[in-house]
Amino acid sequence: MDILIGVGGTGAKVVEATLHACAAGLGPSELHVGFVDQDRGNGNVSRAMETREVLEQARRLWRTPGESHLLGGGELFACQFPLIGNDRWVPHLEDGTTLLRILGDLQGDQPLANLLFAPGVREQELELDLGYRGLAHIGSAAITHAIGREEEPFWKALRTLIQRAQNGEPVRLVLAGSAFGGTGASGFPTIARLIRKWLTTEGIEENFSMAGVLMLPYFNFDPPPNLTDNFAKSELLLTQTRDALNYYHALERREPGLFDDLFLVGWDRRANLGYFSPGKGEQRNPALLPELFAALGICTFYERDYIPTHGVLATARESDGSVAWSDLPSPDPNDRDAPYRLLGRQLRFAAALKFWGPMLKKQQGWWDKKFARDGWHVHFKLDTLDYDAAPPAEAVDAASRYFDLLLKWAAAIQLYVSNRTPDLAFGLWNVQPLLEGTANFAKPQDPIVLRAGLREQEWSAAFDAVIAAQVESNRLTDAAWITKSLNIGQPLASSSGLGGIMGALHVASIPTDITAAR
Repeated sequence: MDILIGVGGTGAKVVEATLHACAAGLGPSELHVGFVDQDRGNGNVSRAMETREVLEQARRLWRTPGESHLLGGGELFACQFPLIGNDRWVPHLEDGTTLLRILGDLQGDQPLANLLFAPGVREQELELDLGYRGLAHIGSAAITHAIGREEEPFWKALRTLIQRAQNGEPVRLVLAGSAFGGTGASGFPTIARLIRKWLTTEGIEENFSMAGVLMLPYFNFDPPPNLTDNFAKSELLLTQTRDALNYYHALERREPGLFDDLFLVGWDRRANLGYFSPGKGEQRNPALLPELFAALGICTFYERDYIPTHGVLATARESDGSVAWSDLPSPDPNDRDAPYRLLGRQLRFAAALKFWGPMLKKQQGWWDKKFARDGWHVHFKLDTLDYDAAPPAEAVDAASRYFDLLLKWAAAIQLYVSNRTPDLAFGLWNVQPLLEGTANFAKPQDPIVLRAGLREQEWSAAFDAVIAAQVESNRLTDAAWITKSLNIGQPLASSSGLGGIMGALHVASIPTDITAAR
């Protein structure tokens, strides 16, 4: 069993990237997902939770036995993402919470608290509704106080999952957070230590392993309007990270084995977000490339045959001036090109859905008049379906909602490398033909506008441009080849109906040399 917990806003962005990686087939078939953030309205957490929910909704419509448009095979929507507890865990839900209120009447311990935390609104009476404001020592104290509450649904659910290790089931848990900032920096080590303590008390460590994914600074942001405000500041990220890494080094010497693996993910060219957000819904930062590296490291840890190193693993790439598919770590030790093939398939399918989706939503009468003699209409027996009883629009719309989220995620990564990361060539994908114009960097919380649909010539050009062949002499299967394969009922020829053609389209979208495909 595999568990992933995103701690803080950056941790949530890593969860978001991991959801996309698993949906592509790069991770486990079931991943239990949880979120921890003191900022109840954090936009990064909300977007990751939306991605999880959209995937689960699509899976229910396309994978539940008895549904009218059941997928007949393949990996489309094959992964499940159950949520730990009912919602994100917010350590302190009360409005206007401060550290002083959390700790209660300290009486004779007040002088000690004054040594550890500055009195007044700087620290002790700082309202925590927007999170821990980059003050990890405050967050650590607040989370430690809250995590012991036995009635918390999140921790009850997590303990129930971990207890499966007592029955011999391997349980792998990953915590993802940042070495900078507030909630992630404070919650990451605090939660890890408390989980280890609980495991030792319960005596269930044998079948349990835990990894940490620690994000080092990989972006910059504008300073707060009032420089005296208690918020995270971009110029302090490296200092905070240095202190955090010194802490982890000392912690490993005092408490060896806290993590079975620790993944460090940083970036040498920090992207400039170009804005400042104190928190809540406005802290909805665009997806950035290092989060994909983190996600692939997480999927590697979940690989069934993976043996933890009990060390520290760091990212690297081949060339200083570019990023290519060969730089992405593959979770499959026997398939170095798995990210290229599987994530490439998702993006090509997303392009195909912009053309095929609107057609597949049409009612049967419209299909019979326009496509009655088309090979795909015949081979997938679309003329036999009762679309009055089971309209296709709901299922197709559910699929489109997820793949629109995927395209926005991929587009943000591409455009923030191409436009906001100095001297770094982006060689992974090109989703620009699927966008309305370019990214609106003046609206960084939602910079991407997708095209609603594509005409036949447009989808052909977009599909062919999304992923380039890794070997220059190769020619990838193109839109014309996809249509031809559907017209002869391939692949997944045994499947029929709407699920049959959707599954076939997804399988056929994998980047393959056209010579090998024949």
